Amino acid sequence: MPILRKFQSGVMGMYLFGFGFVLLQITNFTSEQCDSSLVSTTGRLDFNIRIVGTKKGGGENWQLVEVKFTNLYSEVIYLNTCLRVEYARDESKSLGMLREVYFKIVDSSTGKRVPERGTFIDNWRGPSKESFVPLEPNEVYLDTLYVPFEGDYWLKKKTKYLITAVYENVFTGEEFGLEGKNVWTGKVESNTIEFTFK
Repeated sequence: MPILRKFQSGVMGMYLFGFGFVLLQITNFTSEQCDSSLVSTTGRLDFNIRIVGTKKGGGENWQLVEVKFTNLYSEVIYLNTCLRVEYARDESKSLGMLREVYFKIVDSSTGKRVPERGTFIDNWRGPSKESFVPLEPNEVYLDTLYVPFEGDYWLKKKTKYLITAVYENVFTGEEFGLEGKNVWTGKVESNTIEFTFK
């Protein structure tokens, strides 16, 4: 049975843009993973995303991005499920203390990464002890993130984009009294979603 959790974050001064989706399709993508935890290296954390809908709120469209984590290790791991979303140009490790998820959007016609409109960090509350969820081998964790791609990135009409999510956890769990637990730390990229704005 997958673990399910859904949250909706508040609107924090985002921009209003009236783009709409024409095409939503998942493409094949091989992700790279950097696992710096004490978890066994005989497996991996599988990370997949897909857009499951759009919701209007605060005067703009929010894309509903389902994130799916699967424990492909042979042992129990603890996953940081706080999943703060951040839109920043800087991918430095110091930002790992402020967010767990960020997105890379590429213009498929040029191969260039789309710039963000500015730095924005969603879900400021940060992780707690309850954020670290144990996953048995092959167990799945599902969540839905509300992400306003249309207002946070410089997107053009009638252009196909490729979007990849990056999940990173820098917390060992010891900060929250989880000494001795197999907390997954490191960075992993998701599959890539292809979409076109009309």
